[in-house]
Amino acid sequence: MSKNFKEQVTRIQETLKILYNCKSTVNLTIEPGMGLTKVIIDEIENIIIKEVTGVWGQQEHNDFNVKNHYLIINGSAMPTEPLAIPSVEGNSLQWYLIPELKKAKEFLDNNDSLTYTIIVDEFDKLPLMNQIMLMNLIESGQLPDGSKIDLERLWFVLTRMS
Repeated sequence: MSKNFKEQVTRIQETLKILYNCKSTVNLTIEPGMGLTKVIIDEIENIIIKEVTGVWGQQEHNDFNVKNHYLIINGSAMPTEPLAIPSVEGNSLQWYLIPELKKAKEFLDNNDSLTYTIIVDEFDKLPLMNQIMLMNLIESGQLPDGSKIDLERLWFVLTRMS
């Protein structure tokens, strides 16, 4: 491992730990092809495990699955897929959420004190419509279907490539 890579990993880990506690949106600029997205996901999983179990980085409860506490939206893998699907019903336009955003809403509705994390990898590669929708969600907690999410229990981590 290069010194530069180790420094980036340490910086990412420290930033995530600090900003998780205050639920501030994290916007990380990372270098492509270095495996830093995996580092980010691993650190987020460690933070979630610590919040839920009280033990750093150890998943001790058999009924606990850390992957149920976050979702990943991969900007490079879905260049044209919308995060909400418009549909005309009668005389009105309705928006239907993709399953990932439904999962976030259901998690928050069913878990009173836990935080849900939305990781948006390569945010800058998402279509503009999706970027606007996510920024609106980050700012107001409003989903495209008009429902609201508790922002105090929602944590966003955005990455973009340098």
